[in-house]
Amino acid sequence: MARLHALCVLDGLDQMDVATMLVTLDDTDATVVRHAIRIAEPLLADVGDDATVLLAKLGNRNWSDHHVRLQLAYSLGYSKTLMATRLLARLARDSVGDPFLRAAVVSSLREDNYADFYSSISRHRATAGWYQEPIMQMATRLNDRELLSQMVAELLERIDDPIKDASDFHTLADTLERIGKKDRQLTRKVHTELADFIDRILLLTHSQDAETSYRVDVVRIIGAVGQVKGAVGQLKGAVAQGNHQLLNFVHPSEPPELQIAAAKVLADNETAELVRRYDSLSPVVRSHVLDILISKESTASQLVAAIQAGTIDAGSIGASERQRLTTHVSDKVKSAAAELFTSASSNDDRAALFDRYRNVSSVSGDANAGRLVFEKQCAACHRVKQIGHVVGPDLSALKNRSLPALLTAILDPNEAVEDKYRSYNVLESDGTVTLGMIAEETSVAIKMLMNEGKTKSILRDEIQQLKSTGKSLMPEELHTVISVAQMSDLIAFLNDVGPPPKTFPGNQPRTVVADADAVVRLAASDAALYGDQIVFEPKHKNIGYWSNPNDYVQWTLQVKQPGRYEVFLDYACPDHTAGNRYQFVCGTEDLSGTVPATRNWDDYRTIEIGTVELRQNDSIVVFRSSGELKKNLLDLRSITLRPSR
Repeated sequence: MARLHALCVLDGLDQMDVATMLVTLDDTDATVVRHAIRIAEPLLADVGDDATVLLAKLGNRNWSDHHVRLQLAYSLGYSKTLMATRLLARLARDSVGDPFLRAAVVSSLREDNYADFYSSISRHRATAGWYQEPIMQMATRLNDRELLSQMVAELLERIDDPIKDASDFHTLADTLERIGKKDRQLTRKVHTELADFIDRILLLTHSQDAETSYRVDVVRIIGAVGQVKGAVGQLKGAVAQGNHQLLNFVHPSEPPELQIAAAKVLADNETAELVRRYDSLSPVVRSHVLDILISKESTASQLVAAIQAGTIDAGSIGASERQRLTTHVSDKVKSAAAELFTSASSNDDRAALFDRYRNVSSVSGDANAGRLVFEKQCAACHRVKQIGHVVGPDLSALKNRSLPALLTAILDPNEAVEDKYRSYNVLESDGTVTLGMIAEETSVAIKMLMNEGKTKSILRDEIQQLKSTGKSLMPEELHTVISVAQMSDLIAFLNDVGPPPKTFPGNQPRTVVADADAVVRLAASDAALYGDQIVFEPKHKNIGYWSNPNDYVQWTLQVKQPGRYEVFLDYACPDHTAGNRYQFVCGTEDLSGTVPATRNWDDYRTIEIGTVELRQNDSIVVFRSSGELKKNLLDLRSITLRPSR
């Protein structure tokens, strides 16, 4: 410890010299050596003899301590000498299986040393394989034509049998896609080698030994090579031949993943053919084809034109796809789609829309049928009971499950959307459009979260435009695909995914039926209690300790005589906690007000809080606080509904 303190003091006084550093590097304690290497970074940054002496010392030792090796990998990046780069390469070769050291090595690579580093490790296949991805990214970003061509040529040379050399084959597909996306050039020699390679792999696509993953990579390679800048002559011909063969892959007899990969490659130049085959595609493939076509302005325009012409049935375009088209980054696509999907139902004002669903009842709904509605219309963004994808809010954690709240969330998702759930359109430099939520941000990239839980990281220097749609990712047009009966089923299913009610002696939730005079008494003993603090108290048979805004109670009632009903509250609430706001919800009816004071917790009073319309079906009644609470809401003994005179 004393030696370490002395070392740090010398560093703080700026008195560290090479002679002292050489002695310190021979220390028997790994912690002292590690800090010595860190403190040596300014010395390593020099280009004179001192740095050479230090590097020679560092290179002559076989550092066994993991932390020392990690620090060395970080610190070697300060030196701009070939000697340091070769030492960094040696560290990389000796620590192939260490992900932390690999990350440290990559952090020390720069524009002036990455090519020499790759040259030093390229003869060691295992090492080169681990570092190929970051080196390729740097070469692509820096437009290093020679190194890019060298790396592609090495991959082509290594792939003797594409089926057996599956890993290298997949890497080649990734590499070519990156080069094509960045619009980079390769040498003429590599163009010729790629043309021969495409001719060879096309013959293997019909081999019985060729797995689907291999055939998908064939498709990716053909598509990527077609994007490589400057492809002419033999290479251009090979790509054209490959694209012609890819049309055969968009067929029901082929695996879905192969059809999807082929459609992605063909979208730009064979949009009309994809549209023609749309009706023959399975739902999974059709969904991906729509996603591909919507992602660019040119293909989205052709898709909208095909729907307008009746080539594609507008009814086959789901709510999510409609939302993407009507909020498209292209004004041309957006306006055409808005006109196309405008219907009588979507022109209804909000009141008329909700009036259509006035007979919805979760009690009469079938939760099993609602599960099917959820799988079809909601699972792309929500996950409950192991169904669907985690994109939107957690529905199992919903606090307000009243019918108005659920209907509002489904039919008008933009009424109260949180900022974190707002969607954005991202236009990339290659013309690709991505609609999703911003899940993460760093200084160099953003991560988009899309339907079906898909994610996509986009580098900031590839973003041409980022624009908020001002709306939720959830579609607005669900009323066009969910009928009133299906809505009852869906809400029954959603009400079945929350937490179970709390249990107390004397409290047994049941369906409440009106008496002979059509009076409905909702006793505390019949209610389902939910929340953190709320309890059933046996003394007055009331619901008490109502101190948390998340607490609520719920009754199920059976209405045999429809009409207007007066609502009465039987409660106690002393002056020191009175004045909190409550909310009473029954079906689509909603009453709210302020709790008046009673003398004490044993003084119960009955007050009328308003009237509601009850329809002839089963209904859910919810009573809860409205907003934050000052102490306790009230002690509730019952709520009574009497037919209006």
